[in-house]
Amino acid sequence: MGVDVTITQKGLFKKTLPLEVLLGSKLKYGRFDGLRLIEGELGEEGFVAYLPDRLARGIGIDWNAQKKDSVYLRLPFPSTLEETDAFYDLIQRIKSHWTNCKVDVDGAVLNEKVLDESRKTNRDFSLKVLKNFCNDEEKESLTIFCALWPLVLGEKEKARFREAEDLKDFSDYLHNMQAIDVYYAKPAIYKRKEDFIGMFAITETTPSIIPASPKVPFGLELPDTGKESAISDWYVTLVALSDEQEPYIVNFTDFMNALPADKLNYYDAENVLLKELSLDEIVAIGEKYRVEL
Repeated sequence: MGVDVTITQKGLFKKTLPLEVLLGSKLKYGRFDGLRLIEGELGEEGFVAYLPDRLARGIGIDWNAQKKDSVYLRLPFPSTLEETDAFYDLIQRIKSHWTNCKVDVDGAVLNEKVLDESRKTNRDFSLKVLKNFCNDEEKESLTIFCALWPLVLGEKEKARFREAEDLKDFSDYLHNMQAIDVYYAKPAIYKRKEDFIGMFAITETTPSIIPASPKVPFGLELPDTGKESAISDWYVTLVALSDEQEPYIVNFTDFMNALPADKLNYYDAENVLLKELSLDEIVAIGEKYRVEL
């Protein structure tokens, strides 16, 4: 759910739309590798723009440097006041650069007055979407794709935002959950003879966000099939940077059961924050639970 905007340049003599115009002075960019944002890289079809000082959902932009006819923008809901303003400021920069253009918002051509009204309407609508989820007793969780990685809202988050009167706390939440120095673990999927296995990498002294119970992430396709499917077994590769020891491979469940309770903190409805592991801790777990694949 979000607001979709297509800006089309008119006239015979069209000009390109430089990246600098899109970013302005506040936005940064990156591309998704399927689950995480690779900062400072452009995708083949476009990129995600975001506010580094106020991380939120990210603005989707379909664009390339040679394209002159149109650009497509998307702001997901719920978003934040800061990101909503950045989205409409982006539209204004494009309109100023492509002086002869039309703006379609969700299929309707808009003028300057209606654009200003749309900005306010969509600020309010983000709060409505957030509260509707928080008050939906049938929906247990909501995965929202954000600027750097996904977040999963569950009962704890529902309770936090259920009575919200504005988006400030939600804005703080989105920023603080992404503005931490951690590794968001994306599973590597490998094909065996007749099935698939999933593998998470955990590196010495690197705090990581890992699933409490692993599953194939939404949208991640399996090798050779191009389809989403179940994984037969999940494993963890333990990497010791300060030692020449070969990486250990251990079963995911064995790894989680071997961790002291103080090594795991709640992160969101489906993930936990794994505190950094020392060399001794990695070796101890690896030596006890190592498996050969």
